[in-house]
Amino acid sequence: MKKKFEQTVFNIMEENDKVVLITTDNDFLNYQAFLDEFPKRCYDFGIAECNALGAAAGLAKEGFSPIVYGVGAFIAYRAFEFLRCNTCMQNLGVVFVGFGAGFKINNFGATHHSTEDISVLRALPNLSLFAPASVNELPPVLKASLALKTPVYIRIGKCFETEIYDDEPEFIPQKSKIYLEGSDITLLTTGNIIAEAIKAANKLKKEGINAEIINVSSLKPVDKKTIIESVQKTKRLLTIEEHQIQGGLASIVSDCLAGKGCFLFEKMGLNNEFANEFGWYKDIIDTYKLNEECIYNKVKQMILGDKNGKF
Repeated sequence: MKKKFEQTVFNIMEENDKVVLITTDNDFLNYQAFLDEFPKRCYDFGIAECNALGAAAGLAKEGFSPIVYGVGAFIAYRAFEFLRCNTCMQNLGVVFVGFGAGFKINNFGATHHSTEDISVLRALPNLSLFAPASVNELPPVLKASLALKTPVYIRIGKCFETEIYDDEPEFIPQKSKIYLEGSDITLLTTGNIIAEAIKAANKLKKEGINAEIINVSSLKPVDKKTIIESVQKTKRLLTIEEHQIQGGLASIVSDCLAGKGCFLFEKMGLNNEFANEFGWYKDIIDTYKLNEECIYNKVKQMILGDKNGKF
C-alpha cells in the first residue's frame, strides 16, 4: 500500500497545486522524490506529530489541501488533541493517512500497532473514517477524501497486502460493498484482514456454507442499509477486525443493528487486551486468532451450534 500511496499522491500533486504533503517520518516514504518535484509543497516534521497536525490545520485554513502521512498509532494517539481541536472543531479539509493499520508495522510491537484508532477517532465530530481493503481500493478512497473538503482519517496497511480487486473499485463515502453474496452468514470486515475472510469463505463454500462478505471501507459514515439488509437475510453475523472489538467495527455494527430483530452475533478481534506480539505479520494474526482457519472454525461453530439449538 505504501508504494500505491506514493504513486497516487504524486499524480494528485501534479494535477492540483493546492495539495500539500506533510510527513512525520520520511523513512517510511520516498520523500526525496516528492521534494525534488514539489520543493515548496512538501514538509517533513520528523517524529513531531503534534506540530505536523498544527501546521496542516494552518495550511488548510489558507486554502491548501494537506495530506498528513505517518504512523497511524502516533497520529491517532499522540496527536489526538491537535486533530480534535485544530482540525475537527474547525471542520478543515485535512486528510490524515495513518499507515500500519492493525498489526502491519509488525516488527515494532505494541507501541506501533494501530488497534485502538477506530475507537478513539470515531467519536470526533466532523471526522470521516475510511479503511481501504486492498491496494487497488486506496486511490479512489484518497481522491474521494480530498473531494470532501472536511477532516478525513484513512487507515491503511503497509506492504504485501493481498489484492482482492482486479481494478480500482468505485468508492462512495457511506457505502459498503458486498464482495461475495451468500445466504448463511454475514462476514463484516474492515481493512486488509478481508483477505483471510475470503479464503475462509471459499473453504466453507466447498462444504455448502455460503458466506456473504461485506467490505466496510467506510467506517464513518457507515452504510447501515447494506449491513441491516444482509443480517436480516442471513440471521447470523460475524465481525472480523485487526482492532479492539470495543469501539471498533463490532461496536459500529452493534449501533446499526440495535432494535433490528433477532440474529446470532459473534465478534473476532482483540478483546480488551494489547497486542504485545511482534514478528512476522502472519504469526501475529495466528496468535490473535484472526487467520483463515480461525475464521473458518468460528463460522462452522456458529452454523452448527445454531442448528443444534446451542445459541
